Amino acid sequence: GAALLGGPGIPAAVGQAAFARVRERGAFVQPGVCEATLNAWLSEPLDVQGRALSFRFAAQKARHLAAVMPALLSAPDFEAGQEVRNWLMALPGIGPKTASAIVRGWSASEEVALLDAHLLRVGQVIGLFPRKHGIERHYLELEARLLKLCAAMDVRPSELEAVVAAEMSRSPETARFLVDHLKATEPAPARKASATRIPEQIALVFTA
Repeated sequence: GAALLGGPGIPAAVGQAAFARVRERGAFVQPGVCEATLNAWLSEPLDVQGRALSFRFAAQKARHLAAVMPALLSAPDFEAGQEVRNWLMALPGIGPKTASAIVRGWSASEEVALLDAHLLRVGQVIGLFPRKHGIERHYLELEARLLKLCAAMDVRPSELEAVVAAEMSRSPETARFLVDHLKATEPAPARKASATRIPEQIALVFTA
């Protein structure tokens, strides 16, 4: 639920407050909570660290949550984390990033990775990830590369994620260095080959 109510443009504290709201109202224990009810709950001001804030994407998140909740309340049993994620990704409004967050939150599975912009940049700087790849379009391919690295290093993905997150939080200079380095070393776009005139064309130019 918390993963479904977060996402780009939604601060973590706001997403957590929205999740707390719908959980307190019983959305995750009673089947059949409709989109209109969820929208009404999410449209009320949220208490975020003592401040009353509006939830910008109330209608969109209510629609996704209403479509997904019946399936979540009757989810089949799975043995593997990636199986759960594949099932979640077939539900409306759930992509690989959100599905991975749900799987990790539910089962602490190390079969999935939680990719973010910091991990992406670190991976690109060290050559693990292709420069042109992004999280939204290439999540599963990037994750496979990261999981392979973790296996080679004999560390859990969650441990590597935590180390990178802690370093980026502790040292904003490191985060800025990654951005600046990627910009400074970005390959120049290939130039288009100019058309070459054949001798007959050149002769026509000078004899016309």
